[in-house]
Amino acid sequence: MSCNFFLSYSLRPSPSSTGATVLLVNATDLDASREYGQASLIYSLEGSSQFRLNSRSGEITTTALLDRELKSEYILIVRAVDGGVGPQQKTGIATVNITILDINDNSPVWRNEPYLTNIVEMSPMNTDVFSVLAFDPDNGQNGTVVYTISPVNPFYTISSSTGKIRTSGLTLDRESSNARDTQLMRSIIISAVDNGTPPLHASASATVLVNLLDLNDNDPTFLNLPFVAEVPEGLPIGSSVFKVRVEDPDEDMNGLITMALQMGMPRLDFYLNTSSGVLSSVAVLDREQIGQYHLRIIAYDAGKFPRTSTSTLTVTILDVNDETPTFNPRVYNVSLKENVPRDHIVARLSCSDNDAGLNAELSYFITGGNQDGKFSVGFRDGVVRTVVGLDRETQEAYTLVVEAIDNGPAGSRRTGTATVFVEVQDVNDNRPIFLQNSYETSILESVPKGTSILQVGNTPGPSPHCDDNPQRCL
Repeated sequence: MSCNFFLSYSLRPSPSSTGATVLLVNATDLDASREYGQASLIYSLEGSSQFRLNSRSGEITTTALLDRELKSEYILIVRAVDGGVGPQQKTGIATVNITILDINDNSPVWRNEPYLTNIVEMSPMNTDVFSVLAFDPDNGQNGTVVYTISPVNPFYTISSSTGKIRTSGLTLDRESSNARDTQLMRSIIISAVDNGTPPLHASASATVLVNLLDLNDNDPTFLNLPFVAEVPEGLPIGSSVFKVRVEDPDEDMNGLITMALQMGMPRLDFYLNTSSGVLSSVAVLDREQIGQYHLRIIAYDAGKFPRTSTSTLTVTILDVNDETPTFNPRVYNVSLKENVPRDHIVARLSCSDNDAGLNAELSYFITGGNQDGKFSVGFRDGVVRTVVGLDRETQEAYTLVVEAIDNGPAGSRRTGTATVFVEVQDVNDNRPIFLQNSYETSILESVPKGTSILQVGNTPGPSPHCDDNPQRCL
């Protein structure tokens, strides 16, 4: 016997056992004797320790688990020798080619993790985001990987065959306030499974972390405007009046905000710090001159194409008690008949206080010239009236001092003063009365004409013509 031959064999390994029969090789020796013939053949194997050969039967079996992904083909040399000795021994050689067939014994494995990518917010539909890759070393459908987004993410789509991720067309807003949408926009969970039977899944899902790059798509937003700020008058120059708060959710320069005072009515008595937003006075604020300011404030970001917002701030100047009540006029001259009735109006005093509220609410008092209580003044209306009848023969003139006091805070109340001169005019309300019942005198008969011979008097309070010349009353 002396021959060479070639065998090709395909083997689908069992992943869980060894000692499996691969094939049975059989050499033929035409010699008839048992010593040199078929019965004397002895087989031997060369080429791989993964297989062994029964030297008598020619059965080739596995010695270990076979893994196609490590080695898919083996070439074995089988020798058969007969019982001859020395030069008489004959040898046959067979080449055995074993191809390992694939079974689906490998799950997809992610490559190049972690997955990080950048994409500009507001990107249009079908914008490329990223491509993931899972490798399955199996063959054919067993090694074909299918990609899916799981759980479903409405912001992205993925090619099931290539793993390329694209935008779905749903708006990607980096500044979204919806926590769930923000999570979905920034994290894509991908699963991978092969097409084998049964299909094998990757041991874990892969996560693509998306960094949304900022687009200057947000206007600055005023957090506390429009607003009415109340500020007391009289603050020193440079006093802080209000702090404007503004935000821009954009990033970096797109979110860097500068503020400015655009307009002030009726006058611009303020300065706005462009970065901190602190509004300060540049003049002493006087409510009696300007009671309210209307300011227009603009905010703009530092983006390449800046976005702006405007709003208004109303500054109301609160009153402090810094004005004194003022009478107009400050002196009143009044003439009254002495027979005017009780509660007769003597004068209506006019007094004003340029303050506001309680600081301008006035109370009136007579503080001088009214010792006998002949007059009163309205506590609120400032009307001076008679309390009792007047008697010119008792007192013919009064000088009343009237004070107006505002109702400002205790300790800071202010007072204005007016003087009311009251002249009491006579009426004929007294008859003449002689001081004596009879008068006697002696004169010489030769006295010239016009000589005074007697002085008679009357009392009290005759009428004006009697007051001027009492003798006319005789």
